[in-house]
Amino acid sequence: MPQPFWIDYAFALTVVAAVLAALFALARVVSRRRTFPRGDGRFVTILESTMLSQQTAVHVVKAGGRYLLVGASPAGLRTLADLAPDDVDNFIATARCSRTSASRTTSRA
Repeated sequence: MPQPFWIDYAFALTVVAAVLAALFALARVVSRRRTFPRGDGRFVTILESTMLSQQTAVHVVKAGGRYLLVGASPAGLRTLADLAPDDVDNFIATARCSRTSASRTTSRA
């Protein structure tokens, strides 16, 4: 004896709903996993910038584990130097120490 039409229809809707739910769950899992390392949320970070003129600047950029000195001008971007990580880390540590000591002296005044 053949099944009524609504039973086949309900079964098809259930299968489609299950497939959509599985795809949604998979998309959520994939979106939570990151391809790039995430320390502060970024793979590329501009650590320091200095304007040389109205249209030119130099930037210290961290990309992954590399530190680069990048020049920016209307002509485009250019890598000026590959910086040693130890030098940049020492500079950052010195800059943090001087900022904290400066904030302590201004808060006392």
